Amino acid sequence: MAYLTLYFLIIVVIIQLIIWLTVYSKLLSIKKAPIIDSSPPTTVVICTKDKLDNLKSNMPSVLSQSYDGLYIFLVDDFSDASIAKYVRELQQKERYLLYHKVITNIGGKKQALIEAFVKTETEWILLTDDDCRPHTNMWAKSMLSAAYKSNASIVLGYSPYTINDTFLSRWVHFEAWITGVQYLSYAVSGVPYMGVGRNILYNRNLVSSENIASHKDVVSGDDDLTVNAVANKDNTAVNISEESFVWTDPPESYSAYLRQKRRHYSVSHRYKSLHKLAISAYTFSQVGLYVLIICLLWTPFWKIALSVYVLRLVLILPTVSKLYQKMLSQNAIWLFPIMDFLQAFYYVFFSFALFIPNKKKW
Repeated sequence: MAYLTLYFLIIVVIIQLIIWLTVYSKLLSIKKAPIIDSSPPTTVVICTKDKLDNLKSNMPSVLSQSYDGLYIFLVDDFSDASIAKYVRELQQKERYLLYHKVITNIGGKKQALIEAFVKTETEWILLTDDDCRPHTNMWAKSMLSAAYKSNASIVLGYSPYTINDTFLSRWVHFEAWITGVQYLSYAVSGVPYMGVGRNILYNRNLVSSENIASHKDVVSGDDDLTVNAVANKDNTAVNISEESFVWTDPPESYSAYLRQKRRHYSVSHRYKSLHKLAISAYTFSQVGLYVLIICLLWTPFWKIALSVYVLRLVLILPTVSKLYQKMLSQNAIWLFPIMDFLQAFYYVFFSFALFIPNKKKW
């Protein structure tokens, strides 16, 4: 039995090395797109619901973008009157700031996005959230430049989480980093399967309100399911230039984080079969890696098991370190083995957490 366990350990380590060294490493070869001289009319869409503090903190960085003809469209999804009052104050000095109050009050933000897409007149739509702030004032320019360089209709951006003094924030930062590595690297490999609404660019000729409405029956998955349905290797580009990053504050509690992740995973069953296979290869190999090592620690092969683990770590750490730098990770590299270990339990936990009833919230 121990021989068989060791055999499976070697298989999952090989799978891991193939993914890290041939798929994830492709992100390191992405070159910065030259910034375009023109500024095609573009609308930044921000959906919000009773998050006045977020808007006050983050709107200045969105409004200060170095981009002529950039419209900021704030979509108010049945907030109280304080949001409208705040926007009216801003509109006195911001001529390109637009405001719309959602007509139909439905759970989730899909209705807000649908109405935003209906009312937006520009060819390009750049999405972010009210709790996000661009890393630089060249965010919009950088995203459009990536689209023009690749002749793409979708540009997948990256949105890292900030870190404070809590372990939760460090974990959320890591988990967002590895998720970003996964969906961005697969997109570079010609298999785009998801995006994040905190930082994504759409061309109206490809993505419309009908695309979003097609999965209106589920609360979550606004951009996951849209990208999964319409993106392909020919119409999708990736942007991980620093100036294109959009920072987000982490959830303040473990319960808030749990709700957030369950919303995300609750729609993954609707992904295309190829996408499910690509994601599962890493997930199952990650869980299998640590389960098999733990099992082998109680056998005569424990030294071999630890040697295989160390070898895998030594081989992937150079790629991890370079991706940390490229994607502005604020976690120390020595924390990676700990986070990597915890990730296996994270996958197992959320496979069960999905069966717990979840209240539908915006």
